[in-house]
Amino acid sequence: MEDAIDKKLFYEKAMDYLRKSFPRVYKILDKEYSSYYEKLKISEKMSYDDVLNYQFSLFKDMLGEAFYKTNFYNKKFSEYGITPRSIKEPADIAKIPLTSKKEVMENLNDIISCDHIKRYKGHTSGTTGSPIQFYYSRESVEREWATITYQWERIGFYPWYGRVELRGVLDEKELFSYLPGRVLRINIIKMNSTNIGLILKEIKRSGFQYIHGYPSSFIAFKALIGSDHNIKKQIKGIMLASEVLYKDHLKKIEETFPEAKIISHYGHAERQTMAAWNNKRQYCFLPIYGYTEFLGENKEIVATGFNNRYFPLIRYKTSDTVGNIVDMKGNQQFMLFPIVENINGRLEDIIYNSKEEIVPPAIITFPLKNLKAIKKCRLIQRSLLKFLFQYEVVDGVDIEKELEEVVFGLKKILGSEVDIDTERVDHIQSDASGKFRWIINELERE
Repeated sequence: MEDAIDKKLFYEKAMDYLRKSFPRVYKILDKEYSSYYEKLKISEKMSYDDVLNYQFSLFKDMLGEAFYKTNFYNKKFSEYGITPRSIKEPADIAKIPLTSKKEVMENLNDIISCDHIKRYKGHTSGTTGSPIQFYYSRESVEREWATITYQWERIGFYPWYGRVELRGVLDEKELFSYLPGRVLRINIIKMNSTNIGLILKEIKRSGFQYIHGYPSSFIAFKALIGSDHNIKKQIKGIMLASEVLYKDHLKKIEETFPEAKIISHYGHAERQTMAAWNNKRQYCFLPIYGYTEFLGENKEIVATGFNNRYFPLIRYKTSDTVGNIVDMKGNQQFMLFPIVENINGRLEDIIYNSKEEIVPPAIITFPLKNLKAIKKCRLIQRSLLKFLFQYEVVDGVDIEKELEEVVFGLKKILGSEVDIDTERVDHIQSDASGKFRWIINELERE
């Protein structure tokens, strides 16, 4: 017995080492990654009816996981008289009650599966003003990366290729850093006209031909690189994600990197649905990744993911919306559906720092993660150096220390010289359409 435990520990440590040190080899060998990637490839060639039947079987499996293994859904579905057996065909899915972000925030522990499996903690970006905590299973982590690389393959990127990242955060002392998986991450908060030369030199030295980042980060990057034709020629592919892609931003990116292929990716931290551009630059959702619905006049994305058994979410309201629906049944080339023209969600404005540089909205959210006393917030830019931070509080929780940490974190991003007033409010109103704007910029926009 003792020998068996030792061998198991050795295997786990060996795989962890392989995963961190040799990501290319690990990803090729990893069973979950490889098998899921193969499923995605096979599903492309299946008929619509076959994909629909397979998708429904996956939905039923996740419904059973939620009903039998979580306290939250067992109670919620029982109140509506819903059991997995009562959902006999896709049309019955509409009978299932929706799950709101508020419910997830208030019932975190009761949504966790009773299965004791290895888990990872995550958070939403907080772009709705209320970051949500949740958990991933190991299985879902591998499937997520398989799905992303499956989509990026459309512009020639493969999982063992290196890439530059214009997203995420680094230690404030670092200008850039190499991360596991052949990733060169640029500190986009510190990126400016003074140090752009060092950044470009490192990108050239890496030889990486693909860049992954926020659209607004690319706009800031474009403004700094000037007429460096070598870097423009080096970049062969651009993967955009995590923010709304505005037409004028896309045009500027195309002008800066005329030889690069571009793909825009839609996903969210809860990992319930995923889509990316096809060759017509329409967003194709993945039917075996999740069940995706568009509800109401605004066509809100409601999704049920199939890959995270440890933290199942059924008919989850994402707060994101779509534009024109092109096709609900896929197309002749790939059996990917539904297909939409554009994603209208995440309609946050752009914030500028004290140096008049664009700060990606997703970066603004980092000081807002793990909040306990603040339950909802909004940042308003009155002028270049003047901000107002509005917030709602959780009753009975001390706010002072957390508020100080938020203001300190925002100043690190926006500039130490900015003035951030704080205002406690009973309720932060949504706009007339019902969409919550967590960032409001009152500066004149170009």
